[in-house]
Formats: sequence, structure tokens, C-alpha cells
Amino acid sequence: MRGYQYRQSHRKRALNHAYRVVKFAWGYSDEEAKKSAPYLADNLAVCNCYGCRNQRRNPWASKKDRLTRQELRILSDTKL
Repeated sequence: MRGYQYRQSHRKRALNHAYRVVKFAWGYSDEEAKKSAPYLADNLAVCNCYGCRNQRRNPWASKKDRLTRQELRILSDTKL
């Protein structure tokens, strides 16, 4: 079982991620983002948007944008 410090740091990372999603992706003001982030931190699991950070699950992305950074780097290296 993981310790208390690990759980604390994981919660802090989740809050920071939720704050960034609410503020920058959804366009909330700084004050609204600080209020909303704690409620959303536990609910930004797997989804079809920027929240889960998975490019492949984004339905609005083009085929090129669905590639990961590693795949894009491999493609650019092979084209040289």
C-alpha cells in the first residue's frame, strides 16, 4: 500500500491538472478555476477531451493530431 505522502502528492497533481483544464481549456477566470478544480480533480479520468491528455481519444483531432509525440518524432526522422 502506498504511503500518505504519495497520496498527498497525487492529489496535488490531480488538482493542478484540473486547474489547468478548467482555466485554459474551458476558459474560466482564475477565481472560478480555483473554486471548481477541487470538485473536478477526481472526475477527470478517461474522457474524450483534453482532460485525459490522450490525443487518440479526442474526437475533434485530425488524423495527424492523434499521433503521439513519439510517433511524430519517428515519422519526421524517417522522412529525412
